[in-house]
Amino acid sequence: MPSMREFYDRYWAWREQEYMYDPERPPKRVVIAANLLNLSDAAEVLDIGCGEGLTAKVLRERFGSGVKLTGIDISQRAAELAKDRYDEGHVLDISDEDPAELLGSVRFDAITCLEVIEHLFNPKAALAKMHALLKPGGSLIISFPNFAHYRDRLKCLLGRFPTERHIFDSVEHLHYFTVESFRELLDACGFRIEKIDGNFSVPFPLKLLPKAAKRGIGLAWPSLMGKQIVVKAVKI
Repeated sequence: MPSMREFYDRYWAWREQEYMYDPERPPKRVVIAANLLNLSDAAEVLDIGCGEGLTAKVLRERFGSGVKLTGIDISQRAAELAKDRYDEGHVLDISDEDPAELLGSVRFDAITCLEVIEHLFNPKAALAKMHALLKPGGSLIISFPNFAHYRDRLKCLLGRFPTERHIFDSVEHLHYFTVESFRELLDACGFRIEKIDGNFSVPFPLKLLPKAAKRGIGLAWPSLMGKQIVVKAVKI
């Protein structure tokens, strides 16, 4: 059985051939995450699971060159693809390694961790590391696929597992979260949720409504309408 690092090295080899995002159109979760942040000119941000660096691209465009961006990823190839977008980049497995040993005494104003937590063996241990790396009152912007989206609920009622959530392999996602279960996890790890946003999808005939109305429905019922949930939480 391959190690986690070997698995994600294979994953990134596949991504380069089959599934790279358009750098001019980053995933919606990345744009939402940037919208949830309010960074000063000298802020320090850690991007965990940085991938090809699209989060850094959006944050740099939004907040300018004064913000210091540090990226870490389990895959050497991902780190190579992202290196020019970060002030500092490292190869690190958040599951088995402690970023504090690599990063020293630095504490961050914000941590971004997008579509990563569901891939980890021990999410609670990873969140504890993130908590330790944040300054008091620092922000955690974290996203996950919502297993309680209305389409997934319907498929489960029909006895079908929503396997399309995996883009590479069925063992990618080791955990499945709903808004409520994720809230409980963050509470247990010393975080308080400030805002819940997401990539929303509404059923027909609601799809015929104006974009603003559909977004309003998603914000009102994120657990039901959110395909991906993006959370802003603060360290307490």
